[in-house]
Amino acid sequence: MKIRLIPLMLLPVAALSAGCGPNCQNTCNKIYQPSECNIQRVGRTQEQLIDTCLGECEGALNNPGDLGSYDPENQRGAADEFPLETDHQAAAWMDCVDATACENLQKNFCPPIW
Repeated sequence: MKIRLIPLMLLPVAALSAGCGPNCQNTCNKIYQPSECNIQRVGRTQEQLIDTCLGECEGALNNPGDLGSYDPENQRGAADEFPLETDHQAAAWMDCVDATACENLQKNFCPPIW
């Protein structure tokens, strides 16, 4: 009986920890959804921006590598100047976006913002 209770007691902990931290979906939503930061770009719909964001983020997560010279907290500029290329870069970018206020994301903090 005790052996069965231990795994059942750990199940809620595992379920709660699986959803912790930023991921591509909630990061891209924070940047572009009207209910969040609502960043817009001329000539592109919110759906296009989110699709681009998800594609870039998920593509980088599928490519193991280090940060290299990428530092989302110190670089500012256009998205094409700071492509996400590796899983470590994507993780650092998601953490930066998660910790940054919308008004600063509007000013191209945490590049790339497409």
